[in-house]
Amino acid sequence: MKALVAILAMLLLAHSAAAEPPGGVSAVERGGTVATGGTAVTIAKNLGRKGGWIQNPCDASEDLFVSFTGTATTTSGTPNDADLEPCQSMTLGGAAGAFTGAVSINAATSGHKFQAMELQ
Repeated sequence: MKALVAILAMLLLAHSAAAEPPGGVSAVERGGTVATGGTAVTIAKNLGRKGGWIQNPCDASEDLFVSFTGTATTTSGTPNDADLEPCQSMTLGGAAGAFTGAVSINAATSGHKFQAMELQ
């Protein structure tokens, strides 16, 4: 029993450590809502961005569209760089460097929420 408790404690510590950003980096919430369906919203350019992610919430009923090169539309393909189904996410960079430009986000329905976290 003590061994099981020790293993569970180690797993909990590992999980909580993985959820924290690395030292010297802070996490800033950038999530929001597509207020009017079909009208993109923007996460501003940030030259200090060290990474992050965008997620279409699991309770969403439609796709979320993301563009790094222009204004996101509500159809797959150019200029969209990603078409996120409900519960899917994407990163804003990693080992090769973070994307520091503006990020455009769109959905077909008004009030569509999205989650986003920026590491600075």
